[in-house]
Amino acid sequence: MMLATAQTFAQNTDTTNTWEQRKKQYKADKIAYISAAMNFTVEDAQKFWPLYNKYDAKYDQVFCQRRHAYNGRTLEQMNDAECAAAMDKLGELDMLEMQIHRDYEKELRQLFPAKFVLRYFTAESDFKRKAVNRQKYHGQIGTEYKKN
Repeated sequence: MMLATAQTFAQNTDTTNTWEQRKKQYKADKIAYISAAMNFTVEDAQKFWPLYNKYDAKYDQVFCQRRHAYNGRTLEQMNDAECAAAMDKLGELDMLEMQIHRDYEKELRQLFPAKFVLRYFTAESDFKRKAVNRQKYHGQIGTEYKKN
């Protein structure tokens, strides 16, 4: 009995660690992908990465809020009023995410030419698309993503 409990606890801990490890690996892969796509100069990197980190933290906050919009319940467990409240919350988060993107773009354009900014957003979009495809077809997150 004690062995089964210990194994169950270990499995739960492993799942949490795996999620955190995969999240860290995803972020590391994303940074590597963007770095390769952008081919930063030292000066550009010194200006870019602090701003990137600032906005990445803001996007993470929205992501966490989005994950909790259902209050830990499935759609089938929610009544109509709860679904409406979740939809309202998700709509607010969409607007917040759009505003964050606009602010980020504005700050980037103050530091870099438009071509640089567009190259960055294209690289980020490409990475996300490849990450989704990798997850969809291989069931993997946090593995190496190569720029084609």
